[in-house]
Amino acid sequence: MTDFTAKKVLVLGGSRGIGAAIVRRFAGDGANVALPMPGRRMPPRRSPPMSAPVPSGPTRPIAKR
Repeated sequence: MTDFTAKKVLVLGGSRGIGAAIVRRFAGDGANVALPMPGRRMPPRRSPPMSAPVPSGPTRPIAKR
C-alpha cells in the first residue's frame, strides 16, 4: 500500500509473532529491513521481490551491513 522502496527499516523483535508480520509487510512494500539478533551472525540478505511469495515460519535478517 505504501511505497517504501529504497527505505531502510529497523524492526526490533521481528523474528516471530507481530514483529515478523511487520517485517513481511515492510519487505513487501519494498523496504530494506534489518532484524537485530543479539549473539547471532548471519550473512546479509536482500528482501524478496514484491512478486515473490512471502515465506512462512521463522524470519531471518534481510539487511545490508
